[in-house]
Amino acid sequence: MQVPIDGKNADKIGGGITALHDPQITKVGNILRKTKLDEIVGGDNADEMYEKYVLKKKKLLRIKYAHSVSFKTDAYILFKTI
Repeated sequence: MQVPIDGKNADKIGGGITALHDPQITKVGNILRKTKLDEIVGGDNADEMYEKYVLKKKKLLRIKYAHSVSFKTDAYILFKTI
């Protein structure tokens, strides 16, 4: 298995879900995890909440993105993120 450097090509090399010490996680991702900002769904059991409320939508968004990959789509996502 190829290990991405700083998250480059992580979407092509790894799976859709990351775990502790996963090489797909970027430096920014590590900061988000350490500060728990990636767990904004709250609750006592973050994994359960993630699977119940986030994972299904995330998978649907990945499929939608795969069908509409373009510079325009990427620019729109970047704009909405900012």
